[in-house]
Amino acid sequence: MNRHASFALLGLTLLLSACGGSSTTGTITNPAPVPVPSGTALTTLTGKLLNWPGIPATMTFRDFSSTNKDILAQGTAASDGSFSIELPNEATMATRLRKLDLTVATGCTSTITLSAPESRFFETSGFDVSVADKTIGSAGLGYSPTFFNPARKGDIAVHWLYVDRATTIQGASSCLRSTGTSRSETYDLRLTKGWNAASGEYLADAPQNGTNSTGIYTLKFTSEVSNGASWIYIQTPTP
Repeated sequence: MNRHASFALLGLTLLLSACGGSSTTGTITNPAPVPVPSGTALTTLTGKLLNWPGIPATMTFRDFSSTNKDILAQGTAASDGSFSIELPNEATMATRLRKLDLTVATGCTSTITLSAPESRFFETSGFDVSVADKTIGSAGLGYSPTFFNPARKGDIAVHWLYVDRATTIQGASSCLRSTGTSRSETYDLRLTKGWNAASGEYLADAPQNGTNSTGIYTLKFTSEVSNGASWIYIQTPTP
């Protein structure tokens, strides 16, 4: 499957390479999603999915890093695409967290810093969508006229980050390679304990067969959800 054909596979690169303040509760809703205030921990996601096939379905929140892609939470989407899903609580997430590895790989540069170096994280960007236990697609919050196949300049994918304490992630990271995937990313994340939203915006078209206008993935991650983002359903491509 094309990496950008599924929200469930859109990883926050820095966090996937790794393994406070007071908080309130909040909910992201759609239509008209709004920026998430600093210091707000999310407990529930609700919305109405675009591109929906018009049938009831199950939305599943998984730990894709686990051997069996463990189920962490589930919710139901109605025939009109409206849904609600309660995010996993602290007890559920306790054994899923890992520290951020700031080791700089050969050929890369980084100015990334954490205000709380002992922080532990979990990250995902999408949900499985299934009918009668058969996966039919994925869903997530973002903006992409091409449904990320391929991702284009201006596209946005919202990631959901759980952190065990308030922290900031700031700086830049780049890896320029003669073979494989090159990337250039900037981070300005202000995270509270619990679940947070983080937007990843493409600053250039995603590479196709390893090349594009810049030849690299160029992304910017921030702690707010763009008003242009919507809940999107992406159908699983047929073999």
